[in-house]
Amino acid sequence: MTSGELIIKVQQELKSLASKLVSVDFENAVDSAETDTGWTLPQTSNYRIRWMLQRTKRHLYDMLRSESAHKFKVEGINLQQRFDHYNTLITEMDKEWENEQESPMDDVSGVAGVKISSSFVYDKVGLDISGDNDSDIYPSEES
Repeated sequence: MTSGELIIKVQQELKSLASKLVSVDFENAVDSAETDTGWTLPQTSNYRIRWMLQRTKRHLYDMLRSESAHKFKVEGINLQQRFDHYNTLITEMDKEWENEQESPMDDVSGVAGVKISSSFVYDKVGLDISGDNDSDIYPSEES
């Protein structure tokens, strides 16, 4: 996914909120997401795309929160609630990102169906052939 594709996807997901932002806001949010994650665009990993999308939206919500801050408690209670909602949303998104960084990253494309075990090797019928240096690894390309 390229930067332009990411911006289009974010605009679609933000729906009417996207109209409250200008194009440079989206570009800045993508740049901030790249800084947060340490990844650059374009990306092909679904895992990285998902987190780039989430971190981009987080930065856009922060921009909307900042814009609402100057109206805080001035023009009515509904603006205070809007500010609080953005604040809560951003806090939850940051907490989710922190938890993700503490766990092993799930960016393991292409290893589905491969089992990594405790170095025991079994043949097709389940016999232990761990000591056999000529043993084949199953599934193999010929299987």
